[in-house]
Amino acid sequence: MPTPPPTAFGIPEGHSLTDWVRRRITPHPAGTYESGLKLEHPLGNGRPRTYVVCTNPLHPPMAGAREWVAKQDGWAWQELATGHDAMILAPTEVALLLSAVG
Repeated sequence: MPTPPPTAFGIPEGHSLTDWVRRRITPHPAGTYESGLKLEHPLGNGRPRTYVVCTNPLHPPMAGAREWVAKQDGWAWQELATGHDAMILAPTEVALLLSAVG
């Protein structure tokens, strides 16, 4: 799969790390789109599950995952007002959220 631009992940042109990200984006293996993932245990394997939604902007390819998780029992739902590459755009907020989740 060809590499998308950083804007596809919510990193705006002109952001201080846009060029840094562009140099590091690698092609996504096509096989991950062509074959399913077989789990031997239930999601979370009995551990608490948290879904983190990056909302500004929402990442369109994740719409199906968001809809699926929203219908499931046993998931906590957290939102971060940042783009899909939250660890680049909002590293402090990501660290705080992960620390709070445990």
